[in-house]
Amino acid sequence: MTDQGTDNRYQAWLSYRCKNERHIAARDKLEALCKDQGIQLIYDEKETGEGDDLFEFMRKLSASRIIFVFLDKDYLASPYTAHELIRISEIDCFDQRVIRLLRMDDSIVATRATELLDQWRSSSWIGELERQISKKGSDSLPSRMKQAWDKLVYPLLDIKNTPLIGGKKDDILRDLVSGVAKEQKDFVKQEDGNLKQFLIDAIARIIANSSTLLPGVFSRDHKLDLSPNLGAKAVARALLDTATVREAVAVVTRVAGERKKSLGKDSTEWRECFVDAEDVCGWLLLSSVNPDWWYHNELRLFPTRPSQVAHEVPLETPAYIEVVISRSFKVTAKYQRDEVGKARPLYAGDQDHLLFDALSDGATDTSLLAEIYNDLWQVDSGSLKEKKPQDLIKDIVDAAKARFEDTGKPVYYLMLQDKIRLLKQRPWFKGLEADLAGQVRFICCDVEAKESDIPASREPQSTLLAQLSRFLALEN
Repeated sequence: MTDQGTDNRYQAWLSYRCKNERHIAARDKLEALCKDQGIQLIYDEKETGEGDDLFEFMRKLSASRIIFVFLDKDYLASPYTAHELIRISEIDCFDQRVIRLLRMDDSIVATRATELLDQWRSSSWIGELERQISKKGSDSLPSRMKQAWDKLVYPLLDIKNTPLIGGKKDDILRDLVSGVAKEQKDFVKQEDGNLKQFLIDAIARIIANSSTLLPGVFSRDHKLDLSPNLGAKAVARALLDTATVREAVAVVTRVAGERKKSLGKDSTEWRECFVDAEDVCGWLLLSSVNPDWWYHNELRLFPTRPSQVAHEVPLETPAYIEVVISRSFKVTAKYQRDEVGKARPLYAGDQDHLLFDALSDGATDTSLLAEIYNDLWQVDSGSLKEKKPQDLIKDIVDAAKARFEDTGKPVYYLMLQDKIRLLKQRPWFKGLEADLAGQVRFICCDVEAKESDIPASREPQSTLLAQLSRFLALEN
């Protein structure tokens, strides 16, 4: 499948002192070199404006795949950059990130390691930092600073790590950026190849085991141009080699349509054929996810040790979120037609993720929690208005934990942006988030994507789902 064009296939984040002239000069050079390699460099002055939440920027930075850090005594003299460094050291899947620390002068050396760490931990702003990063059940701040030092800083304090000063600094940056770019391209290419092979095997199994969706029926479609005697794997590979997923789904639609005519629209055989063809389409949809977007968002949206439950996913078409979630679980994406004929995610009580986008004016604590409660407890109770919010929260946490123990997968709720904002404003939300982390996820997918964002799909999501709607119409 081909990719939609984008100038910046990769994104890298920078942690630095934005008021330090040496840091600014190095930032500008790094940004230019990154641009040459197709990398978009993101830093606080570019990402945030007046009144924006700096801690939200820190969260995004620490969740990124590629992170650069400009390190010197000035960097270690600020509670904000200290916070960033600690957050970076504590990120999930640390070994799957690319983190590059650059010494900005020759004062950060191994012989001064203990002295520098002691100065860092005894800074005058230590109380402010403690308030910034305090979290339930965490280690003490000095301990976390020591862990960050040992994990990130101390390995840098070696004579082989040339400081970013003098005439060689441009060469050092150029070599660093080109090496990072190559490493990421190789990784994305390998992962994309692994996914394609997985999908070939999954689709081939469906066709090989089907009594109605036989390999030979695909050979009659003009788009694939296959020999009649080729097997299920050749068909699966040909479908995944079409120019777009939309075209591949169109092939399945034509083939299934012909089978409907020959088998009879009311026959058991047609029902079996439709189910098999639907699964093929569901697997094909997974290949439409842009591998570059997936590389930068997988660990942020689907961490193994999540600390948050609310996330925003900018999408062209909100219904495409089903493909994104299915890609994370490597299960077929399931859709059904809505009342106007468009494809929308198929959600049922036994699924691992549910559509939840109700929003009422003047929502109360009880109304915000009631639908989550009813879903997790599988009830439709009208008496919840009598319950106190703290009682609802306790029951929600208990049910979510029980559900997670049964399935091993979190429950996904798709929420409107306004709904998530209302939740976050409630004083009880932080406690609820800490208790539900890893078991429940609130995904907001009605956020408008920025022009600079890497597209989430290889092709336009609306036309892809429109083609899927044509396939789903065959069921009737």
